[in-house]
Amino acid sequence: MGTVNNPEVPFLYSIPGSLHHGSKIEIAGQMLDSERFRVDLKTGSHVPDNVDDNTDDDVNFHLSVRPLYGISRNHMTEDGWGEEEHDDECPIAHGAEFKMVILVEEDKFKVVINDLDFCDFQHRMPLSLAKFLYINGEVKIHYIKIENVA
Repeated sequence: MGTVNNPEVPFLYSIPGSLHHGSKIEIAGQMLDSERFRVDLKTGSHVPDNVDDNTDDDVNFHLSVRPLYGISRNHMTEDGWGEEEHDDECPIAHGAEFKMVILVEEDKFKVVINDLDFCDFQHRMPLSLAKFLYINGEVKIHYIKIENVA
C-alpha cells in the first residue's frame, strides 16, 4: 500500500506493482473554485503543461470532473481519444470536500464519490499498462491511498 499526504498538483505517482482486480485508489481533497480537475491512470510519466493539454502517454482511464458540466470518462491511445462517456451531474461542488474511490474490478473501473456509487467504466486497455496516477487542475489533495495487494 502507498499513501501520499498533501501532494502538490500537478501530481504524478508511479503505481507500485500492477493494477489488478481488487486494486483500490482513494483520493480525498477539495475542489477549488475552478472549471475542472482530472484524474488519469496512464502508461508513462509525461506531465502536460496544464490541465487542458493532452498527455503524450496512453491513458487507461481518464476522469474529468467539472462541477458545472458533469463528469466525463475516456481512454486515449496514440490514435487519439476513444468514445467519451458523460454524466451531466457532478457530486463534487466548487469549494466542497470530497472522497473519490476508484475500484479496479475484473472488467471495469468502479468510481465511488462521497460513499455513493457514481459510475463504471469498462476496461478498454490491459490493466498492466497503467503505471502512473496523474492528477491536475485546481484541486487540493489531502491524501491519496493506493491498495494494490494481490
